[in-house]
Amino acid sequence: MKHGDTGLPALLEKHGEVFNGELGSMKNITVKLNIKPDSKPKLMKARPVPYAIRPKVEADLDALVNNKVLEPVTVSEWATPIVPVLKKDGGIRMLRF
Repeated sequence: MKHGDTGLPALLEKHGEVFNGELGSMKNITVKLNIKPDSKPKLMKARPVPYAIRPKVEADLDALVNNKVLEPVTVSEWATPIVPVLKKDGGIRMLRF
């Protein structure tokens, strides 16, 4: 990127690796969650997934696990359900509450 170049093409050229369509990650980052001392864990029951979209939801969850976005757990005191929504293109969007 040349000095004074402020257009979108210049920005895309400079940071092209961010826009390559792949999921990135951040390494060596420490996160601190500030939880109120009187907070109690809440476990919300999972919502049923319609049979017609279950394979797509499972494939999407598997992809998130494979890309290390999600990590499977067997037990947790904290949980909220996902709500899968079918997109116009046939894909799945998973809303989290």
